[in-house]
Amino acid sequence: MCEPPYLSTQDMLDWCADLGVTPPRLYSFGFRHNNCGGVCVRGGHKHWRHLLRVFPDRYAEAEQRETELRAELGDVAILRERRGGTSRPLTSPSCAAGTTTTTTADRRTPTALPRRCGAAARPGAQRPTTTTKEHGMDPNDPRWLQRLDIVTAWGEASARNGTPRPTDEQLWSTARRRQDLNLPKQIDADLLTELREAFNTGRHPTRIDLHAVADALHTRRHHAVVEHTGGNTATLYAGRQVPDRNGDPRWSVAAGPGWFDAPGHRQPVADTSEFHVGPDSDDTWAVAVPENPTTRQIADVIIAVIDHVEAQRSHFAAAADAARDAMWAAFAARYPEVATGDLAPGADHAFVAESSKVLAGWLDDNRPDTHTVPAHVAAVATNTAGATAREDRER
Repeated sequence: MCEPPYLSTQDMLDWCADLGVTPPRLYSFGFRHNNCGGVCVRGGHKHWRHLLRVFPDRYAEAEQRETELRAELGDVAILRERRGGTSRPLTSPSCAAGTTTTTTADRRTPTALPRRCGAAARPGAQRPTTTTKEHGMDPNDPRWLQRLDIVTAWGEASARNGTPRPTDEQLWSTARRRQDLNLPKQIDADLLTELREAFNTGRHPTRIDLHAVADALHTRRHHAVVEHTGGNTATLYAGRQVPDRNGDPRWSVAAGPGWFDAPGHRQPVADTSEFHVGPDSDDTWAVAVPENPTTRQIADVIIAVIDHVEAQRSHFAAAADAARDAMWAAFAARYPEVATGDLAPGADHAFVAESSKVLAGWLDDNRPDTHTVPAHVAAVATNTAGATAREDRER
């Protein structure tokens, strides 16, 4: 898993099948891991909602045990909810409330997705609105927060199923179905913005699952690994490893920064507001990814950088070979009496390695465009962002 050839989860399952080994049945039920019969206390919201759909009896047993534990220890829970920089326990009944709009299997998506600030409602016809202050609705009311979670789950299902984005009226109508919120018939502008943010959080999450990106690169026949690079930092490396000017192996691409969302350096994730992709070098350019990309779109940007770096490496290798050939020709011309050109065993390899270091160092120090994002790479990132925006407009 950490050395070539790199295998995805599906590659390993296929390998087992070829050997006649039947994978555990949890995989056939849509679970990502064969842990604890699906009742995994390290699973996220989606994992537990999927467990409720597939094995409601197991979910009920876990819910009962959680209730007993809460009676003994106080306000604790298997899951946690994070919003607005705060974290609080999320009980199993509260998690179950959001299951009605979730219809497909769990993916390795982080447990909590940050709600984006300042997202505006989709432009449309003018309509009468009120504000939260006019009818006294508390935006921190647990019942309202639970309704936002349901809308986020709706966005997740919409992204998977390719269904259109709801209109403002549909979002407001959904919120009003909870009668104890006492929401007015007239749309509240402030609450509508929260509803739209909640839906967009599910449909276009800003959290990036780095393992899912690595799997997407493996599928497209590129090596990719996620490594712990100090502190709690996670970095995705992809492409090939080639020695740099110091002889240190460097990947084609480094992408990050990310972090580990679970103890033991597990569940590596990143946020699109910080995530950049560039060559694996100490001092070079990097391109940002769009705000709400799909896993495939992130892979597209990474592959564009891989292709650029590999083209540069091929150009350098050809130039270095030509320089060494010219050097040998000039050197040999000074010794016309020498009739052979043999070197001691291994000497040529050592000469190529050391001369490549010198030439790479010279190029790094003197090339003028080392901090400029190549136009064709920037175009891929821009087109990816444009595709997301076009999809939003069309829906």
